[in-house]
Amino acid sequence: MKFKRARFGGVSEEDVWKKISELNRRYDACLRAERERYDALLESRGIKGRPNA
Repeated sequence: MKFKRARFGGVSEEDVWKKISELNRRYDACLRAERERYDALLESRGIKGRPNA
């Protein structure tokens, strides 16, 4: 992952936060997809998924 350089050394804080937000969004999407896959697998085996879902 590359960041924009700041004018006086280091990296742009704004760019870092933007990248962190994008990574968090991707992580959440992957986590939701994995949870759905896991729930479908449990359901296919006759096991109830999360009790509070």
